Amino acid sequence: MRGVFTAGALCGLDALGARSAFDVIHGSSGGAVNAAYFLAGQVPLGTSIYYEDLNQRAFIDFRRLLRGTALGLDYCFDDVVGVRKRLDLAAIRAHPTPLVTHVTDAETAESTSLSQHEIESDAELLRLLKASAAMPLVYRKPIWIRNRRVVDGALFNPVPLPAALASGTTDALVLLSRPLAIAERAPQAWAVPFVLRSVGARSAAQVARAWRRSQEELARTLSLLEAADGGRNGSEDIPAPDPSPAVAVIAPPRDFRVTRWTKDRALLIAAAQAGAEAVFAAFGIPPSQRPALVARALAVA
Repeated sequence: MRGVFTAGALCGLDALGARSAFDVIHGSSGGAVNAAYFLAGQVPLGTSIYYEDLNQRAFIDFRRLLRGTALGLDYCFDDVVGVRKRLDLAAIRAHPTPLVTHVTDAETAESTSLSQHEIESDAELLRLLKASAAMPLVYRKPIWIRNRRVVDGALFNPVPLPAALASGTTDALVLLSRPLAIAERAPQAWAVPFVLRSVGARSAAQVARAWRRSQEELARTLSLLEAADGGRNGSEDIPAPDPSPAVAVIAPPRDFRVTRWTKDRALLIAAAQAGAEAVFAAFGIPPSQRPALVARALAVA
């Protein structure tokens, strides 16, 4: 549910005409789904899903935990994304900007990714997006991509900036769903083997190695983002980043109140509005002009 902030931020970017401004987009978990609606030209519609469709028991209900469906991904993707607020999958596959969606191999705990240009059908793309959001323990039904069982991409790759930089990115805009001071970190070490075993991981040692690598990579990523942010959302007195690569970050304010499980409609709408406003502020839009722009950016046609 915290992804409502990044969805709102993408509404702001869309309103500024930036849908085709990126050479490549990387996303994990809800960020990949938000980016898909962005590329399809439907991001206000996708944003409304958070506060109109997901904030109810059909999506979040811990009474279903033992059944492995406390997180109602079937409802979310089969009913909402697939039908009622249908994501234009064909438009995404035809869009020239690669959307790289990150998932985690449930057996090996290795992070892997595919772009929509490597996908063979609309159905496979929808399944890939669903897999990237499939949080272990709260959704335990198997999802298969290319004969591999895959789960939540944010489990070991919550901020896929390193993948972008490794592919040659020189200028990056990072959208976070938590304040930078408490930015998303991987689960506690003791929980990782348990979580991965719940979806089929076979080697505890392999999981432990993947965990250590992800922790080291995440620490480097957060240091880079804190330097790029210059202390506005995180720690103070951080030196300016090296000019190459050029990284900018947009994150929720420190008093951000949305959690993974927030259902309060007013809080979710306010978070989406905050995401759009943060984008307008970053691009120098005067404060007096932002409320009207935010309203237009989030309006569903």
